[in-house]
Amino acid sequence: MTNKIIQLSIIAFSLLVASPAYTDICQDWFNQLHLENDKDCLIKCGAAPAGMSTFMCNTQCDTFCKPRPHHKCPPNKEWEDKLKDGHPIDWPNEKELASPWSQEERQKMLDIFVRLSNSFSANGLVGIYKLERPRSFSSLGAYSSYFDGHIIFYQKAFNGDKEPIRLFVHEFGHHLHETALKNEFADYNKVLNWPDSGETRPGNFVRPDGKDSPEEDFAINFETYILEPQNLKSIVPKAYRWMTINLKNKFNLKECKK
Repeated sequence: MTNKIIQLSIIAFSLLVASPAYTDICQDWFNQLHLENDKDCLIKCGAAPAGMSTFMCNTQCDTFCKPRPHHKCPPNKEWEDKLKDGHPIDWPNEKELASPWSQEERQKMLDIFVRLSNSFSANGLVGIYKLERPRSFSSLGAYSSYFDGHIIFYQKAFNGDKEPIRLFVHEFGHHLHETALKNEFADYNKVLNWPDSGETRPGNFVRPDGKDSPEEDFAINFETYILEPQNLKSIVPKAYRWMTINLKNKFNLKECKK
């Protein structure tokens, strides 16, 4: 009887591991590790902690760590329609002059848009504009900016020393905490220990300008979570855990073949 129970248990376990549902559970487990492009993916995946429902997921690391094929991604019309020439009507810095999108700059933006997962929704966004250079004291030296549904790229954003995709993800982070994550933003401040007094929170920052405000801290940490998750996990683990729980791995970038 005991041997029969063991045999039945082995069969049940084999069916569980082979089932699509268990594969989906393991895929979610692996996604949360953010190891897709890590050169040490196999080692880190094999050593990653697993729970009761994922205790055999480490055995699938060979599959998960294989380079994913790059597909040609379809155009993202939702975001393409947000690229606008001219000066934003409600932009607070009226002296900042408009700079028309060149064909090359527009293509760089289109290359970003095709990589966006569906969670990168343009709802509530007025438009994405390009201006010559910042003129207000608070924005001098900036590559990009955000205000009330407007994302602004300044001309220097396309001079080669900054990645436009990094700037875009950063400004979208500002859009997120003002719209879709507006209710959750208070919890972010609480978890990161941002004081109500206007002083800087304790702990480490990915970049010094994160100390300017909770909003800037969030946008920098969101940018890092999307593009360099292991850096955020190492430098600001509280922010990494908060974003893993609250963003639920929705904001992904696709790898697209041109």
